[in-house]
Amino acid sequence: LKGIAEGNLNAAVVDCCIGIPVYFTDLQRRAVLDAATIAGLRPLRLFHETTATALAYGIYKTDLPENDQLNVAFVDVGHASMQVSVVGYKKGQLKMLSHTYDRSLGGRDFDEALFKHFAAKFKEEYKIDVYRMRVHALGCAWHVRNLRRC
Repeated sequence: LKGIAEGNLNAAVVDCCIGIPVYFTDLQRRAVLDAATIAGLRPLRLFHETTATALAYGIYKTDLPENDQLNVAFVDVGHASMQVSVVGYKKGQLKMLSHTYDRSLGGRDFDEALFKHFAAKFKEEYKIDVYRMRVHALGCAWHVRNLRRC
């Protein structure tokens, strides 16, 4: 990554801020910092990924309220986990109100729920049990993944 950044910027890259999942333990955070140092970087700060997203969202907004707080939720659904942050914005201010995560709920769980739903529909309408025929199960799973990407 350092090489890619230096190539794109045509300049040396030393200082960096790194986005990490909310659920990283202290040991994992230290490992990220050590890896960055080994790569020749000077990590200035670790940011939760959803905090970095909130910062990127609010930094260029010019229509933030002066007095009232605008609350925005940021949801990051990965394959196997989910992170949520709620941030309050005022003109020139960002306040992290809450963040949480679930390491056992992610996109694969949504895929499974959709697969079960459509398998039941397929059995009801066409009298075909996709669980008994591997080719149908794989086809249904493929379509479910594509459906989620819409």
